[in-house]
Amino acid sequence: PITGRITVLKTKSKKFRSVFLGKRSRRALRKYLHHRAAVSGPLWVTKDGERLAYFGLRSLIRSRAHKAGVPAFSCSPDQQFRMVGFFNFV
Repeated sequence: PITGRITVLKTKSKKFRSVFLGKRSRRALRKYLHHRAAVSGPLWVTKDGERLAYFGLRSLIRSRAHKAGVPAFSCSPDQQFRMVGFFNFV
């Protein structure tokens, strides 16, 4: 059965972590990966195909939050990621 469970391989604590994605998020992720046409490597990449750095992801999330009308707030990018519904951007 499809559960939406994905495994994050690299975390701050260097441990594996499971994350659950809803149907819309899974669909958006599949669309993004198809567009990217990469078989493996980092999930979020720059236009040049390099790993998107912490501050690049943070900037992207803040920009999308602003466009979506989400008021500015101070929390880590992974928390912002969940709160803003970042996959809707993809």
